[in-house]
Amino acid sequence: MVDKKEILNQIVNVLEKPFVTHGFRYVRGGRFVRKLSDGNTEQQYHITFRKKYGCFLMSIELIVQNKVLLKDFDVLYRETLIFGYRNFEDNFRDECIKMVLKQKYVTLCGLGDWRELKEENESLESFNARFRLWSPPYFEDLKDLNNILEKEGSPTWQEQCLTSINLSLKFFKKTEDINWIINNTEYQGLFLLKQMGRVEEVENKYNSLLEKKRKYGNNTESIEYFYKLLMNKGVYQAAQPPQRSVIYQPLVAVKNEIKMNVISEKEYSFSNALFWNVMLHHHIRAFDEERDANFDEVWDEELVPTLLDEKKYKKYWCWLSQIDLKTSEKQGEIENPRTLTLPIGSDIVLTIEFHPCCTYYFLNDTLIGEVSGNFHLKYLTYSELMRITKEIYGDVLFHLLLPLSAIKEKEKDTALFEIVQRLQQIPLFKEHSEYIGKCILIGLLVSNYDIQENSKIGTICTSNHSYRNVLIYNDEKQEIKELNILLSKL
Repeated sequence: MVDKKEILNQIVNVLEKPFVTHGFRYVRGGRFVRKLSDGNTEQQYHITFRKKYGCFLMSIELIVQNKVLLKDFDVLYRETLIFGYRNFEDNFRDECIKMVLKQKYVTLCGLGDWRELKEENESLESFNARFRLWSPPYFEDLKDLNNILEKEGSPTWQEQCLTSINLSLKFFKKTEDINWIINNTEYQGLFLLKQMGRVEEVENKYNSLLEKKRKYGNNTESIEYFYKLLMNKGVYQAAQPPQRSVIYQPLVAVKNEIKMNVISEKEYSFSNALFWNVMLHHHIRAFDEERDANFDEVWDEELVPTLLDEKKYKKYWCWLSQIDLKTSEKQGEIENPRTLTLPIGSDIVLTIEFHPCCTYYFLNDTLIGEVSGNFHLKYLTYSELMRITKEIYGDVLFHLLLPLSAIKEKEKDTALFEIVQRLQQIPLFKEHSEYIGKCILIGLLVSNYDIQENSKIGTICTSNHSYRNVLIYNDEKQEIKELNILLSKL
């Protein structure tokens, strides 16, 4: 079995010589660094890997740091973050403060979305085709990655690594203009303007940020607090970590051993807008093609603020995910998550586990989906989903399982009509059902050839982010076969 170190070495070997010609040096752990002539500003290109279920997921991060320039910013921003936790429950607040005090906040800016670097007239489709590594598929080794890329019509990983160098240089060039950083950051921009003595511009930028946040219904307390600190009105002493020991609530159960931590039926009633707002965010691939924007950004910034109280929603999510429990050793997973269970016919039980950093879906004991930084969706076919709707709890099951459905191109018109009509069942979505439905559909679409019938296994899905893909999960053939038999009985 190929390990992470071996894969990283292969990638570094491709990147190192070209990066050296541009003044970067390889440090360790997948990180290339270049210092600018001021001796303090550091540009970083960082490759990271996560491994799960025998496969790797690669990501590339671009950041610009300046520990000297942002020394005082670190104090201000740290205190602002701590201020934001003031209304949280004691244990959760204390843990958050501990975490904040361990961090250094010296990042001037970073690249949030590689799609920002596409050419002026380049379509998103074209950009994705030539540079797939900004949102890469799971892979077993680099040979497997190239096989997947070839199938998608994208260049090899070696070629795309070289593309990533050119794109990163493009980004870093922008960041060498201090005014670009000021215009494209919030807290850092305010701080830099104050440091440069451009006080009037500080006030103008601050008022502009307030106006924008209020327009979209976003909370302004943190930016207001930061501004007061910045304009000194004083730099306060950062909070100290709590001295008392933190006591955690005992876990209720372990699956299949003790009673599960099951949420009540009222939680997933259509009238509970807080729960269904959580579930809407499980459509992580939903996309607004007209605006060329991620759906969740539009929803969170423009639409939901008029429909939901942000504080209540955050409190609800903290409760549902139990984010206050220790997760460091299990990478965001907890031993006894809050769980939703529903029968599907007489032979299948749907179980959804809500962890602090991820949500898992099971049909009986078979893992069919994961919503997290490493997502796995596209398990159920559209026809299977519609058969499930004929069962008891069918209306609820439709919405719960829709994020894990794969809709073929030839089904999209029928599916869109169905999705829009069913979104109207949930009061939170009713007003914007057509818009939400269109964005959701984009994320669910697969080619007609991605859903196949295997003579020995039954239905399979060859999409990269599907646990039903036997090309990737060869060891899971028997589980897929058994689940296919059960689904066929519906």
